[in-house]
Amino acid sequence: SAVGLSLGFFASLLGIGGGPINVSLLMLVFAMPIKEATVYSIATIFCSQLTKLVTIAWGTGFARYDLSILAAIIGGLLGARMSRLLSDQAVRRVFQWVVLLVIGINLYNAYQIWH
Repeated sequence: SAVGLSLGFFASLLGIGGGPINVSLLMLVFAMPIKEATVYSIATIFCSQLTKLVTIAWGTGFARYDLSILAAIIGGLLGARMSRLLSDQAVRRVFQWVVLLVIGINLYNAYQIWH
């Protein structure tokens, strides 16, 4: 679909997972509950990042990358477990706070660039 194509494109272009954008658009466009939107968002991110990994593997290889970042896998597993334990309302509240935090960080970065 056009939404999936756009989400994958911008996530790869900007080098971001795109989670908040994906979840927000999936909830808005397809009226999905937040937990379902999260699953589809993760699938979208997985596909775009898998493409990026294959490109790196065939191109420059992984030798120049610090692979200690793989600790994020543990964070992902813990987040998935918490999602199962929390209600939809609690997950929605955490999501809203994270989006506000991302907005704040972006505003701070914009201020640093233009000031």
